[in-house]
Amino acid sequence: MPQSSNQIHTLAIDAYHQCHFELLDRLCQKDNIALKYILSGSQENFKGDQQTIKKIVPKFKRDGVAIEKSTELMFGEQINKLIDRPLKIDRHFIEQCKSIESYFLRVSDRHTAFPISVYERRQYYLLLLNHFYLILTELNIGRLISFDTPHSLSSIILYKLCALLKIQCIQLEYHTLDDYSVVFDGYEFPSIPKDYCQEESLEYFKNSLNTNLVKNLQHTDQYLSAYKKRDQKVYIKDHFLWPLAYILRTAAKVITNLIQGIFSGFLKKEVLHFTSLNNIKNRFNYRLSINKPMVELVNKNIFYNKLARIPDLEKPYIYFGMHMQPEKTTLPMAGEFDNPLLAITMLSKALPDGWMLYVKEHPNQFNNRKVTNNNFRNKALYKAILKLKNVFLVPLSYASDALISKAQIVSTLTGSIGWEALKQSIPVIAFGNTYYKACSAVESPESVESTQKAIERLSNMSKQSIQLELYRYLHFYEKNHFLCNSGNNEVTISNNSLSRDKQLEHLEQHFLHFIH
Repeated sequence: MPQSSNQIHTLAIDAYHQCHFELLDRLCQKDNIALKYILSGSQENFKGDQQTIKKIVPKFKRDGVAIEKSTELMFGEQINKLIDRPLKIDRHFIEQCKSIESYFLRVSDRHTAFPISVYERRQYYLLLLNHFYLILTELNIGRLISFDTPHSLSSIILYKLCALLKIQCIQLEYHTLDDYSVVFDGYEFPSIPKDYCQEESLEYFKNSLNTNLVKNLQHTDQYLSAYKKRDQKVYIKDHFLWPLAYILRTAAKVITNLIQGIFSGFLKKEVLHFTSLNNIKNRFNYRLSINKPMVELVNKNIFYNKLARIPDLEKPYIYFGMHMQPEKTTLPMAGEFDNPLLAITMLSKALPDGWMLYVKEHPNQFNNRKVTNNNFRNKALYKAILKLKNVFLVPLSYASDALISKAQIVSTLTGSIGWEALKQSIPVIAFGNTYYKACSAVESPESVESTQKAIERLSNMSKQSIQLELYRYLHFYEKNHFLCNSGNNEVTISNNSLSRDKQLEHLEQHFLHFIH
């Protein structure tokens, strides 16, 4: 298509779903958008109607859009081939990017089922950093469209590099409010001005909001319900039959891995991402090798069960829900709080006299299908948590709903339990960057002192004032085009009460609102 002089060169990150490609196709029809580069996946990993995607992607290529597969920048051997690229970075620039390096080194644990040295990881980082810096400068990129908070080896470098260079970012993110997603301009979820509608009543906000939004707020989120149901199946519960469950589950998974390895040629092609930086490409070797971390995960599950105790909900307490890791909700969205020990320690040291801190591990953390979860927990972490004053580990089988409903405060890094708490008029301490963080019934402290102040303020809030702040947050997000009545991927698009075309129309309108 012809390009006008006022077009801004644009790149897109993490376009994996049919709706992402459809939205990009719509946006490319506008005068001020010149799509130049897409970091995506392999065709077999795209979600949605493959034929529709196959019609759109060639159109981009004909218009000169470079499409790079993130799967080709995942294996160490492939990354090393980037040594042939011209060298753009220097010592000064590398020092400017230290925070990006830190994120990369931590994220790389999701691609290394077996340890490799920091020096080897840094070698991959420098090659990728140079590669993406060349792309940004050679293509004169002035805008980023991100279909997620990037959290893979390659996309996190490109995303953080765009932030460092102050390139405009328009981002699509999930919201656990049914039928809605979040679209915003920037690299952090938008905050609310302190003086925004301060004199307005709860009834004003309820009457001003879209009626479907208010209705959806009042019922159980489909997304959360389905997620919780899946979580109940993936861990070994603490009961007298656990040895049998341990033996059966471990044996079943080992046998399954061996069968998948032996008959890999007859099965669907898979990306061996758990060991990509270990350079294990043979599917039989891959399936054989991941048995070891899988068994270690199950052992950690049993170890946690032995430490956990039934909580006393009659005492005043803060409930802290841990995250499954690795996931974007902790890295990069929790930033320097990605290891939960820091947040838990701060909460423990800030607890008022007589208060308890109940910590519950995420049930999916011990899912033996997610073998790199093993890199993100060790027995020493749980032992360290129990050394803290007034801190207890809660059994995996203990219902989070009960812990939330009677808590004085619910705490998380960025998790959905914070949203569940706000809906019940319970205040929240969220240490990371999350979609409900802007609500004034949420605090994000950075030290023990600020955590003490946060606990004091939040514990003195009434149920009515928390509800008012929740509606103020929704009002601000809806009126400023941050809250979009649409899904953000194929699952949420298909489950939405609106038609696909109407959702894409809404997404296009919201994106165009922020494009300038």
